[in-house]
Amino acid sequence: MNQLLEHEITTKEAVNVPTLLIGGKKSNFVPIRSIPQMKKLFPNAKVEWLETGHWVQAEDPSNFLKIVTKFLQD
Repeated sequence: MNQLLEHEITTKEAVNVPTLLIGGKKSNFVPIRSIPQMKKLFPNAKVEWLETGHWVQAEDPSNFLKIVTKFLQD
């Protein structure tokens, strides 16, 4: 993750399709401070946070499914 934070994202590297990023607020794997850099890489990203650790889909399957379903329907 530190490499992503230190890497300058170029337009050529950006993924310009709708993207859903779901993170767990209690996880240190993807720090919240990395979101601005990730938004450069995924400019069309929707970012959602759950009150979980890293395994968001296992720790809060109901809310995970709601978020994914809404994203796919939109």
